[in-house]
Amino acid sequence: MGTSQPPSPNDRNNTVAVAQSFLSAAELLGEAALARVYTDILLNRPTTNSAIASRLELPASTTSERVTRLKELGIVHDTSDGKANQLVTNPIEFTVSLSDGTVTVTPTIIAAYGAKNQVDDIELFLDRHGRAKLVEAVEYTIAYLDGDLSRRSIGVEMELSSVEAIAITQALEPIVALLHTVDESTPELAQDTHAQNGAATPYVVDE
Repeated sequence: MGTSQPPSPNDRNNTVAVAQSFLSAAELLGEAALARVYTDILLNRPTTNSAIASRLELPASTTSERVTRLKELGIVHDTSDGKANQLVTNPIEFTVSLSDGTVTVTPTIIAAYGAKNQVDDIELFLDRHGRAKLVEAVEYTIAYLDGDLSRRSIGVEMELSSVEAIAITQALEPIVALLHTVDESTPELAQDTHAQNGAATPYVVDE
């Protein structure tokens, strides 16, 4: 009988990194307020607590609490050089294999969930259909912007009414457009989304 070999240091590091991404994403997809702060830092890295509070219109104490949580989770890091806190993060992306396919969690999906309490159509969609369906809606919105599907056909594919399909894709389009610059999983989109960047999203990108 052969003997199994212990994992190499690189394999162990990769396993830890994947596990950390999974656990981090689970936290972010469980709390929209954290997902929103994570997304703000990702879009504006490096940044500071005061800048986050200003962009998201949050009290300083609330911002500090959420940033501390993100640090404790290992999602956000402070690269301060003795001056104001310089907060940075990296895009979270991982794929989960299921019996009937795979699901990939991306920065765009996290950002969409983070918009829950600011965008009425996203909140309503989540209340009616849940987070798994929102992941699907993000994927179909990307397909629509890439010219692969119409809004009405998305409704058929997702088993939604035309009204719901139009509402959720319109709500998600500017988020997809804005996250396109930091989410490498999003393909080059066929439609010009430049005018949509930042429109009707709860996110602000500093110039």
